[in-house]
Amino acid sequence: MWNTLKLPAVAVLCFVPWCSGIREAKRQENSSCSKYRTAAYYANCFLSDPEADTSNACGGQTAVQTGAQLYGYLGQFYLIKKSGNLKVLLSIGGAIYSQNFAGSASSEQGRNIFASSAVDLIKNLGLDGLDINWEYPVDEAEAANLVLLLKETRKQLDQYGNSLRTKYHFELIFAAPAGASKYRTLDLAAIDQYLDFWNLIVYDYTGAWLVPKITGHQVNLFSAGDASTPFDTKSSVDYYTSHGMASNKIVLGMPIYSRSFIKTTGLGQSFGAVGNGTWEKGVYDYKSLLMDGSSEIYDEKLGASYSWDPTKQELVSYDTVEASRQKARWIKSINLGGVMW
Repeated sequence: MWNTLKLPAVAVLCFVPWCSGIREAKRQENSSCSKYRTAAYYANCFLSDPEADTSNACGGQTAVQTGAQLYGYLGQFYLIKKSGNLKVLLSIGGAIYSQNFAGSASSEQGRNIFASSAVDLIKNLGLDGLDINWEYPVDEAEAANLVLLLKETRKQLDQYGNSLRTKYHFELIFAAPAGASKYRTLDLAAIDQYLDFWNLIVYDYTGAWLVPKITGHQVNLFSAGDASTPFDTKSSVDYYTSHGMASNKIVLGMPIYSRSFIKTTGLGQSFGAVGNGTWEKGVYDYKSLLMDGSSEIYDEKLGASYSWDPTKQELVSYDTVEASRQKARWIKSINLGGVMW
């Protein structure tokens, strides 16, 4: 076991159905994912494609049954759950859908509606819990409302779990920020009492949105003390643990995509644009790497890696195999709860 309280190490897959067509997502009942992952998050709570989410038969499913049946990707996950120990949670919010949190969390009625509708989704879709991904409470008032929202959600999850013939604990997770300006706003101790795990969003440290436009590592473990590492994972983890969060409740995010910069001379330098990307400007999926003409550089001191193409003047920041192994060793060495991709 990786952690001191003897909880099983967590390995999480975040599944995003809204881009599965672009990414050619694999569908099969006898998937090996349940062998290597303990949980999957279905992100983010908005059924943007009902046919893909719940209707189309795929894998080991057949569309001949009558009555209400669960098909699509969610039905596929349900089949995988039956063949192993995989838990499937619904992720609510994210970068695109977080704008609705502040209003819902600001009143008792709004919090009750949020929690009851979320629990209804769990009932109807056969899920195992919720991942709350509010990016991000902007002030102390919203941070206080977040605590109340989690409290109400935890209460209704427990009420439903205790009402079942075989009592069941539904998990509640919070996707937590890695930036100091964001996590210092939160009442960590108040939040922690309602959670099973914290998922630290320790990635996307750099990208196309930066002002000024300076290249950098997007997912480095340690700080270089210069512009190439505006954030670092160790500082974030240290803050949470120093404020009383148990290390084995902290799950570390590890992206399997990259951030690209072009018209640059290297790390910590200005850039003029971002690369074409696999499905979004500036973002290449892991399967697209290493690109022709590029060479990989691994910096063990920073726990970071990137590729560099001197002809295109393109720098791409991502975790290589070596960097991922270093992170896994570091996670084990400080007894963190696990990883999330």
